[in-house]
Amino acid sequence: MNNTYTIGKAAGNLTMGDNILNNDTETRLFRMVVNRKDETGDRDEVTLKGIACLYNCVPNVVVVPISTEFKYWSNATTWPSGKVPVENEEVEIKSGEWIILDLVETPILKKLWINGRLEFQNHPNHGMNINLRAKIIHVQTGELLIGNSTNPFNASFTAQVTLHGKTNDEALLLSGNAEAGNKVLATNGLVSMFGAPDVNRHSRLLKTALSGDS
Repeated sequence: MNNTYTIGKAAGNLTMGDNILNNDTETRLFRMVVNRKDETGDRDEVTLKGIACLYNCVPNVVVVPISTEFKYWSNATTWPSGKVPVENEEVEIKSGEWIILDLVETPILKKLWINGRLEFQNHPNHGMNINLRAKIIHVQTGELLIGNSTNPFNASFTAQVTLHGKTNDEALLLSGNAEAGNKVLATNGLVSMFGAPDVNRHSRLLKTALSGDS
């Protein structure tokens, strides 16, 4: 591809590799000149193959329906390695998996990809504080669920997502050179959080209350 913006060229002056990219966000069209003439002027066949991503590519995920049976994060048999994830590990909730997070606090994960379903434990008889900790969380094609509309997260406990990292830490790569930064929770899937209604009532003072006032 020629490293030129050729929208101003006359059609008869376009050469192999010239490209036309409209300078607006509404026209989703890219044009490039392809001319398979050899040096004698004879035409030959040409095959074009579109490549969505050439380098630094994020693998495509084959979406599988979520399993009707869940597994617990704290159970070593849940994980392919046979071990519960540890500090600075890269973890994936694979497509089709349904995993219940049942730890008071996870180690600080380097990256967490969610392509299946990750749900905070919210059983009425087994409530607990839960803190999901990671440097990067990407809900790529999956679901991150904390409570739901009919069963909000238990008000007696705290559900927390804590992001860790520094300014110069590795960024979340979306595709090619497209980055989403670091210390980030990004989603292309579903993030759903429901907490219990606030039962505490608050009032607004009409004037300043001084010490001793009633």
